[in-house]
Amino acid sequence: MVIAVFAAVALGIRLDFRIYGSRPLITLLLLFAATGIPDVVITTHYAYLNPEMEGNPLTALFLSFEFGIVLGAFLWAFLWIALAELFLRINLRPLAYFTLLSLFAGHLLGLLTWAGTIETGSIRYLSWVLGFAYTILIWAALELWKKAKE
Repeated sequence: MVIAVFAAVALGIRLDFRIYGSRPLITLLLLFAATGIPDVVITTHYAYLNPEMEGNPLTALFLSFEFGIVLGAFLWAFLWIALAELFLRINLRPLAYFTLLSLFAGHLLGLLTWAGTIETGSIRYLSWVLGFAYTILIWAALELWKKAKE
């Protein structure tokens, strides 16, 4: 599922989204990713094929079938990035900022709802997955930052 999130970002780069050329928007994308990645990892770890543990009905739907969360994570990330891109293209930059900032806040709250559920034995597994994801995130962010014009 982490790869699905990065695939969504890569598709936006391939489609030449302008959002990746703006340093303020890259910063907001990083905040979105910094909370969204652990949210999807922890949600998947605890609720995969066990959708009754998830409060969001759409996420629960994707958690109810095998590999559905991979498709869901890809669509979730890509569609929100595409919406922010649309706002940027129709000259509604504040709405692009608001969209990404809201996603950061929402994922932060979603991540915090799992805090009481995380088992000590899961920390090692989650640490490896998140460490890998954050390594790619930091590398990709630095590459995007170098290419951004504003």
